Amino acid sequence: MRFRGILLSLLLSAVLWSPLTAQDLPDYTMEQRWARAERLLNSWVVFGIRYSKMMGQSLEQLSDALVEVYSPGWSSEMGPLDMLRAMHRNWMWQRSAEFEVLEATDDVVRFRANRAYVPDYFGEDMQSYGVTVEEYEKVLELFQRGICTERGMTYEWNVEGSWVYVTIGKQ
Repeated sequence: MRFRGILLSLLLSAVLWSPLTAQDLPDYTMEQRWARAERLLNSWVVFGIRYSKMMGQSLEQLSDALVEVYSPGWSSEMGPLDMLRAMHRNWMWQRSAEFEVLEATDDVVRFRANRAYVPDYFGEDMQSYGVTVEEYEKVLELFQRGICTERGMTYEWNVEGSWVYVTIGKQ
C-alpha cells in the first residue's frame, strides 16, 4: 500500500512539474519587444549613473568615461549635418520619440526632440532607482557635447518644457 502511495506521488509530481516547453512561453508582439528593450536601455543608463554616484564619481566623470569608450565608434570626420543624422538615429530608439529639424546647413544644425523618456520612464516623482531626470539629462548632454567637441564642433543643450533644443556648429 505504501509503495502505491509513493508511486502515485511520483507520477503526480512528474505531471505537475513537467519541464517548460516552447509552447508554454508567451509570444510577444514587436511593440511589446520594443517596449521591453526601451525599458532595459533606460535601466542600464540609470544603473550607470547610480553606480557612478555610489562610487563617488561625478556626472562629468561618468560622461568623460562614456565619451572615451564610445567615441572611437563615431567617425572623426563628422560635421554638424552628420551629427544631426547620428543623433536622430540614436534618439529614435524611444517608441514615442519626436524629432524636428529647425535649421540644417553645413555650418550649423538646430533641432528639438521631445523628452519621451520622462513620462515613459521617470514618472511623477521624476526619479528612477534614485536617479533624477536632471541627472539623466545631464549625462546625455555631457556625452553628446564630448562627442561633438572631439570632432571640432560646438554644442548647446537647452530644456524647455517637454522638449530638448540642441544646436551644433562648426568651431
